Amino acid sequence: MTTSLLAQPLRLPCGASLPNRICKSAMTEGLSDPLLRANERHVRLYREWSLGGAGLLVSGNVMIDRRVLERPGNVAIDPAPADPESMARLRAWARAGTEGGNHLWMQISHAGRQSPWYVTGQPLAPSAVQLKLMANYRKPRAITEDEILDFIQRYARVAATAREAGFTGVQVHGAHGYLISSFLSPVTNRRNDAWGGSLENRARFLLEAVKAVRAAVGNDFPVGVKLNSADFQKGGFSHEECLQVVRWLNDSRLDLLEISGGTYEQPRLLGYSGEAETAVDAAQAPMAAASTRRREAYFLDYAAAIRKVATMPLMVTGGFRTRAGMEAALASGAVDVVGLARPLCTDADVPKRLLAGDDAPLPAFEHSLKLGEGVLAPTSNVFLFKLVNLLGQQGWYYQQIERLGDGLKPVHRRILFAQQQLNNVWNRPYIKCARVVGDVIGKYHPHGDSAAYDALVRMAQDFSMRYPLIDGQGNFGSVDGDTAAAMRYTECRMARVTSEMMADIDSETVDFVPNYDEKELEPSVLPTRIPQLLVNGSAGIAVGMATNIPPHNLGEVLDACIALVDNPDLDLAALMKLVPAPDFPTAGLILDAAGVIDAYATGRGRIVLRARTHIEDFEKGGERQAIVITELPYQVNKARLQERIAELVKEKKVEGITEIRDESDKDGMRVVIELRRNENAEVVLNNLYQNTQLQVAFGINMVALDGGQPKTLGLKALLEIFLRHRREVVTRRTQYLLRKARERAHILEGLTVALANIDEIIALIRSAPNPAEAKAGLMSTVWKPGQVVAMLERAGADASRPLDLDAAFGLVEGGYRLSEAQAQAILDMRLQRLTGLEQDKIHDEFRELLEAILGYLEILGSETRLLAVIREELLAVKEQYADPRRTEITEFALDLNREDLIAPQEMIVTLSHQGYVKSQPQSEYQVQRRGGRGKTAATTKDDDYVQGLWSAHTHDWLLCFSSRGRLYWLRVFELPSGGSGSRGKPFVNLLPLEEGERITTVLPVKSFDTGQFVFMATRRGTVKKTPLLDFSRPRAAGIIAVDLRVDDALVGVALTDGQNDILLFSDAGRVIRFNEKDVRQMGRGATGVRGMRLVKAGAAEEEDATPAEGEGEAAEAEAESAAGSAGARVIALIVARAGDILTVSEQGYGKRTPIDGFPLRGRGGQGVIAQALSDKTGDLIGAVEVDDSHDIMLISDGGRLIRVQAREVKTLGRNTQGVRVVRPSDGDRLVGVDRMAQEATGEEGGEAPPADNAPEGDVPDANPETPSQ
Repeated sequence: MTTSLLAQPLRLPCGASLPNRICKSAMTEGLSDPLLRANERHVRLYREWSLGGAGLLVSGNVMIDRRVLERPGNVAIDPAPADPESMARLRAWARAGTEGGNHLWMQISHAGRQSPWYVTGQPLAPSAVQLKLMANYRKPRAITEDEILDFIQRYARVAATAREAGFTGVQVHGAHGYLISSFLSPVTNRRNDAWGGSLENRARFLLEAVKAVRAAVGNDFPVGVKLNSADFQKGGFSHEECLQVVRWLNDSRLDLLEISGGTYEQPRLLGYSGEAETAVDAAQAPMAAASTRRREAYFLDYAAAIRKVATMPLMVTGGFRTRAGMEAALASGAVDVVGLARPLCTDADVPKRLLAGDDAPLPAFEHSLKLGEGVLAPTSNVFLFKLVNLLGQQGWYYQQIERLGDGLKPVHRRILFAQQQLNNVWNRPYIKCARVVGDVIGKYHPHGDSAAYDALVRMAQDFSMRYPLIDGQGNFGSVDGDTAAAMRYTECRMARVTSEMMADIDSETVDFVPNYDEKELEPSVLPTRIPQLLVNGSAGIAVGMATNIPPHNLGEVLDACIALVDNPDLDLAALMKLVPAPDFPTAGLILDAAGVIDAYATGRGRIVLRARTHIEDFEKGGERQAIVITELPYQVNKARLQERIAELVKEKKVEGITEIRDESDKDGMRVVIELRRNENAEVVLNNLYQNTQLQVAFGINMVALDGGQPKTLGLKALLEIFLRHRREVVTRRTQYLLRKARERAHILEGLTVALANIDEIIALIRSAPNPAEAKAGLMSTVWKPGQVVAMLERAGADASRPLDLDAAFGLVEGGYRLSEAQAQAILDMRLQRLTGLEQDKIHDEFRELLEAILGYLEILGSETRLLAVIREELLAVKEQYADPRRTEITEFALDLNREDLIAPQEMIVTLSHQGYVKSQPQSEYQVQRRGGRGKTAATTKDDDYVQGLWSAHTHDWLLCFSSRGRLYWLRVFELPSGGSGSRGKPFVNLLPLEEGERITTVLPVKSFDTGQFVFMATRRGTVKKTPLLDFSRPRAAGIIAVDLRVDDALVGVALTDGQNDILLFSDAGRVIRFNEKDVRQMGRGATGVRGMRLVKAGAAEEEDATPAEGEGEAAEAEAESAAGSAGARVIALIVARAGDILTVSEQGYGKRTPIDGFPLRGRGGQGVIAQALSDKTGDLIGAVEVDDSHDIMLISDGGRLIRVQAREVKTLGRNTQGVRVVRPSDGDRLVGVDRMAQEATGEEGGEAPPADNAPEGDVPDANPETPSQ
């Protein structure tokens, strides 16, 4: 078996060894305290990364100059060795970062000119050169030679501090525009002294700093340097100059050289599509971000170039997304270590999975973390959106959405903790909400009183929270949207269920962290016994992220937790028997329960909620009825709902309603909708479901923070994380109780010994001159152990012994020696404890503590016992707080198809040349008279244009034929909807298209079992007929529909019944008509046969003949290839049925010609003239079958669309040029035409004057070509 190269150790030149070839490269954490020191957050973060499996961790920037920081939150050591407190913090950081047996190197930096104005008043640089960067950076001050020498010594001193603190190596940061990088660039370094000018002088700062660092740490300590690959092409610091710098670094005894791509070489991070390329050099080595393989090859090219001159080990960071790419880089010899950065923010365990052989692509959060599409995307021209996206993508792991352990946002956690500190618990009197809010914003949450009070109010609303966490007294708002009363009027206390969330918080079960001003401590998570995140749900947003988790029934969720404790291998189906669906506080009905499966499996889904209603008779004989609403969907505003119903009645969109009354009271909700006499209540109710919030869709997006990382999680994952939290809480609580029990048992052990030697001890105390000497005498004497020996033999000699007790105390040879704590307890003991009853109490308490200690040890030593404790506590919570389900899952809904929830309507589907597709309601377009200017159907880029348009129903299937002859399936309602000003979305985001593949033709289909055929025509005149049933089994990856030649493409697809006549039109203005029986039925993989021989415009008509019987496809293809050289192409396929054929040219000339005017010929001929063309008309662009009941939709390549009634276009013979149907704008031309059913006429944008069915400014051709017979 071949050993993974990633898992192989690497011996460095200094003698140290990296355990594997994966490195977590440096990323600025921004976690320091106000004094720029490391803290507990560094410890937690680096411990997680250390346990994630990487062989090397490189810290974020540690600054040598606290005056010039790269960003707020940098750790700084300036300039002397750190003070004792700072050193203790650095040591804790180093210990945590090496727990996994890996290396942790400190990256030493000076930000130089890369220090924004809100951090540094005046940044520093080799020269006072203002670069064209964002306005965050001011013009730097040029540093003096004395400062340069001082900075070199600072690098050395900080490196020595790193070694003293326990870091296992250091890295000198010489990249990304920092101070050393600025010295290397002749653009930012314009000095004319020994530190500028020639490359040797510009590199002197780097080389001297590395030399000083090596002298400070010794030859046996790893030293590395970081250079930026992008610097090879920026500011005159050329690729060749970089190679020379590397040659000089060879003499510096470096242990590792890092070539870092970072954000600068990640176009996807900045939101680019990946189609553009970035060059190492303007003329060579392109890097395409669209392909992972090419991205990895790009960074490998850098490494290969450096490897030719470098003698030290080489690490490349940035661009690697696959394990195969990393292994290939290592196998090439160009790379010794693979550096990973942001993927480890998404998942700290990435290295562990890579070393285990996982081939899944690495997480790339930059693809999804963005405000939105279009103007909100990272490539937006709006600077604010671009900046917010970029900052959000680089700093997203600092954002809090939900903390999975307790399921609370920070503000909610702080409110509950403040109440606990105020003893504002469920069995204590209410206190003013203003008192709670004051403590919250003063101690923990400095974001204004309204933010804290709004969060408190929501936790008290029984219509917002399935299990309210706060018991409120007063006006806390209503389901009608009423706001709560001011905080000075309302009172609150914890709800009883909240006590289960705060249980054991004083038993060291959770970590406490400093508050915003480090004057108080607050819990980072609560030791909850309730799976709060699932039980009460959550909704919220952060930078580029959003979450919408529905509430659930507590009893059902606890049943699922208990089931997972009993059997961790339960699958989703078994869990959904226990948790079938969400349970909302406002009850109601769940219709689309099938959407819950997707949500619970993937974390994303959609369910449909409906109000609970019933129908009542309120007149004798039941002639009048009323619809009564008793329950609403979650988060629906009752008052707004009634207003919406009244609007529908006023606008006559809903008929039959006479009155709406709200009869809700403290006993429940009751909204009465009275109907007219003999009105059908079911019909009215269905209309209300369709047009109001009596029926709504709830989108589920279960995103939460797990270990500080945002993840989309399914049901089982959320339950497992909660159980993991409970395991940690119970373990830490047991460890705390064990320690306290041992401390108490140790005291009682001493008291028991004292009772056994009471006379001697009294005598010793009486003879001592002072308490100190009495204590010393008690500790120095060896006493008889008494009953202690027998008790300890039953429990175990070490069971009750504190872990930090020195071996000289306790049971020793010859007796028992008292510790200082025991001696002090004896001196503090009252005389009443010497009575027989008190002695028995001491002995009994000691025995009970020994039994408790054995129980704690059993919990800590047995997985089974630990899980049993968790299970017992969950059962106790369920027994106390579980209640019946409120939201009903209707049986009707279980069989509901997704399309049943989509409003049926006719849609216009548009497709652009670059593959952007969208759907719009057909009703948005009103009829215009011919000659009008039209309305924009789709916005396009300068190099794009609208290529196709179809009219389809929302429930239709779309058979999408690609340029490579493959077929993909979509439903119309799955297409992105948009207004006339939107581009839509590219097909590549909707279908699994390969690189270079695009959708060329789309066929709307309602059903597959009609016995019809799919008739296809290609640009080169090839036709093919395949049964529609062959395309009835959708496959996600698509199937082969037709075997296309390299230079061919589909232009038309139609449904036929096997007996239809087929018309093929070419852009040369010719048409051929033949019966489809001339084309035999073929399989999906066939190429097809020749349907039309293509000739240029103006060619004489010939009698066409059907190819001889038995003529093979190969022969036809050869003839077709020869015909293709004529330059014409097929543009339209029409199945002849009834009506006229409308043809339109590029410049807007068109006409209607009766179908009978096109003679029936055999397939394979050149056809006859369909429309006379000239330079004035341009080429033919389309043909459709119409009659007077149709409207025509015309599209130009500029995205303009006009709708014209077909009856306004004159019927003319074949061999005429037609009339002006539409006048394109200057530089514009028509590219597509389609038909649709007429609607009531309504003008849009003004009416064009009616014409006389002749082109404006022209007359019909005087001598039209005589049609062929």
